[in-house]
Order: sequence, then structure tokens, then C-alpha cells
Amino acid sequence: AYLGARVEQMPAAFPPGDIVGKVIPEAAAATGLPAGLPIVAGAGDGQAGGLGVNITRPGQAYLNLGTAVVSGTYSDTYITDHAFRTMYGARPGSYSLETVLLGGTYTVSWFVEQIANYELRIATGEGQVPNKHPTIEMFYDEAIADIPPGAEGLMLVPYWNSAMNPYWDAAASGIVVGWRGIHTRAHLYRAILEGIAFEQRLHTEGVEAALRYTVEGYVAMGGGTRSARWCHIIADVTGKPVYRTDTPEAAALGAGILAAAGAGLFPNITAAARAMTRVNSAPFQPDARRHDVYTRLYEDVYRHLFPALQPALDRLSRLTA
Repeated sequence: AYLGARVEQMPAAFPPGDIVGKVIPEAAAATGLPAGLPIVAGAGDGQAGGLGVNITRPGQAYLNLGTAVVSGTYSDTYITDHAFRTMYGARPGSYSLETVLLGGTYTVSWFVEQIANYELRIATGEGQVPNKHPTIEMFYDEAIADIPPGAEGLMLVPYWNSAMNPYWDAAASGIVVGWRGIHTRAHLYRAILEGIAFEQRLHTEGVEAALRYTVEGYVAMGGGTRSARWCHIIADVTGKPVYRTDTPEAAALGAGILAAAGAGLFPNITAAARAMTRVNSAPFQPDARRHDVYTRLYEDVYRHLFPALQPALDRLSRLTA
């Protein structure tokens, strides 16, 4: 009403998995698809991705380690909170409580392009990763192996690309604290991976507080899952098991699941998801000792950092705009 929009102006909405029409002859001629092929209502990419890793009941969550780190927790209940945004789920009648860190692997890529690449050009004279390391990320994955949890006092808040939930602050920027002379580029790389994991813990705790029950663990997808060390760090920081999907394109599979259920190949969407998805059954389990270390760092330092510095960062943004 405030915008002057009317329901009649909107297209008809259908539950995911419903047949909404058929391919007409003209479209068939233009695309090569058979005339009469059913057209099934889909879902958003995140919700489809959750379905593509069989997130179909309360307590389950997916974690997309992409340019933005996105997590969606399944809910049967419509609920809103500043800690997440509420999306209609890929399973009709369900909702996805979605959290987003825009500075996900975006921050890792910044490190690779702006810092690590320069170092390796000097080290090799050619800008090439040493032969046994096919990527710079793998080189640094090995380099941080002997750095203990907490990166020897270096901590990072990964707001390289502003902050959505829970602060909704477009002026937010990244923070690195604790620098000492002992720190190397490898320490900074570990601090990035740990900072993203700390932020995911903050996001999930906000979802759990609103739902009033615990998220069981994450089914991880996206390019970041190639790093077993990072998956271990996420498990250790959050205290939750991290499963890796065996499906490289979970969102596309989720759309396929809706199509299969809509076409009647399965009795319902839940059955289709159960039959068509594959998740690695051996999760990365949190280590109790490392989890205790990370919990102290999180509770005593991390979750206080941005709220404490937010006024100064806001002034800095305004003064340098």
C-alpha cells in the first residue's frame, strides 16, 4: 500500500513443484523442446541448492562456501528476525532462514590476488605456484598447517564487502586486529578462514535463538569445500559437523528435483530429494580441544569487535566517501 502496488499487478504465484503450463508449439520450434512438455514452478537459487543437498526437515542447514557465504536453515514456521532473511522454501509450506556474508571467498580471492600472488612472483620469479601446489590456496592450506588455532593472536572480521545480517550496515568494513612482528602472510590467510568461520557461528546462533532449537550441522557446497582444512576449521569453530555434498551443482539438481516431482516421477518433493541427492557420509567433526579454544576467542573477542568499532568505522566511511 505504501508503494501504491496492487496484488492484481503481480503475476500468479505457484508453489514449487506445481505444473504451471506446457511448452507451446511456437516455443518448441524455437528451442527444440518437445511441445506439450510440462513446465514446473521452480525456486530461488539458494532454496534450490538446499533442496539439492536434501535439506528437507527442521534442524538441517546448507552452507554455500562461494563468493558470498550463504547458509539456509530449514523451517516449517514463518519467522522473521534481524539475524536472517526469511525466504519461501523449495518444499511447499517451508521456509529457508537465510544468512549471508558477502565477504566470503571474495575475501580469500582478495588475499590471493593482492597479497599472495605478489609474494609468489618474488619467490619463484615467474608468479607460478610451486609444482606440487596446483593453486595458491592449496599452497597456503599447507602453509597454515603448523599455525595454531587463533593464528597466534591475529583476528579478522571479514566485512570486505559490507555487512548484511545481523547488522545490516552498508558502511561496514573489514577489521584485522592483533598484528605483531611474528605474523606472516600465512597467519593472515588462517585469520581469514577463521574469521569467516567465526562469522558463520554468529549467523547460526542468531537463527538458533529465533528458532529455539539447535542446527544439527551443515551440508557444505561451493568452491570453498575443496579445502578440507577450511571445512575442519568451520567444524571446530561452530562445534557442528560439516558434510560435503557429492553434487557440484546443487542448485541445478534442486531444480531437477522439483521437475521430477512435478512430472510425477516421485510421490512428492521430499521423496525426490531423498532419492536424487548424494552427501558424503563422513563429516568433518569438531575437535573438542580446538573448539574450546575457538569458543573462548569467539565469546571473549570476536563477537564484540564489530559492535565496539562500528561507530568509528561509520565515521571513517563518511569522512572518506
